[in-house]
Formats: sequence, structure tokens, C-alpha cells
Amino acid sequence: MSGPDVGRGPNPLYGGCFKGETQELADLRRSQAAKIAALTAERDALRKALADLYRGYVNTLENGRDRIRMLGGECDDVPRMEESDPHLRAARASLNPTTTRREP
Repeated sequence: MSGPDVGRGPNPLYGGCFKGETQELADLRRSQAAKIAALTAERDALRKALADLYRGYVNTLENGRDRIRMLGGECDDVPRMEESDPHLRAARASLNPTTTRREP
């Protein structure tokens, strides 16, 4: 779309549609926008839940390390344990926005 209506949103003079847009297309656009907003909120909630689970798992590693050392044992440091766990590496990569992939 080009011209003066670009980037302005629907015009009330056109029944809530963009200039040249049919009501059916306007309804579809609004429906898709609502779905995108819902999916974005769900994605954000899932990312927060994954971050919380990740932190909880690392806390468990720290507690385990502390108990082992308290009892006189030897234990790797937490960053080394994190790096050796493929599931933690995958979770950390998925939480890092610079490493997320977009499907074509």
C-alpha cells in the first residue's frame, strides 16, 4: 500500500478499513492482529517460565556442589557443570535472542 494512508491505521470514514480495503479484509486483518498479539503474549510467558526453570536448575546445581564440598568431596564448578549439560546449553541458547532462529 502506498500514499497518504500508509502507517496511519484504519480510517473511520471507510468503516474502520484502510482506503481501498474491503470489510472482509479488514475483519481478517483485525483477526490476525489479535492472534499475533495472543501468540506474542504466550511466547513471552513461555520464555519467562523457561528462564525461571533454568535459574532453578542452576540453583540445584549450586546446592549440590555446596553439599558435596561441605562433606569433603571434590566437585566441578557450576559454570563447568552448566557447559557439560546439553539441555542447559539448549535452554540458554533459546533464551538468548541473538541465537534464536527464524524458520523460513
